[in-house]
Amino acid sequence: GQDKAEGQNSKKKELQKKASPVKKTILKIEEELTFCEVKVKELELKMADPDFYKNGSFYAKKEYKEIKSRIDVLNKDWEVETDKLKEIELELNSK
Repeated sequence: GQDKAEGQNSKKKELQKKASPVKKTILKIEEELTFCEVKVKELELKMADPDFYKNGSFYAKKEYKEIKSRIDVLNKDWEVETDKLKEIELELNSK
């Protein structure tokens, strides 16, 4: 009886320990995503101004493309990490 309960508790702690870095990674990804999305909105506002294209917009367009592709990568990373977390949580709840 007690050995089984102790075994379950240590397994639970092990899974919680496994989940912790995954949760931290998810938070970092979400923070960077928020930053990138704000930057994209700022650039879109600038690009909406007709004067923007008169003043050499090359770097802003380049930055816009880079940030958009970074957002794609971050979204994929976020999906991978949340799937990992779901697996850990399923394992945690099934014990």
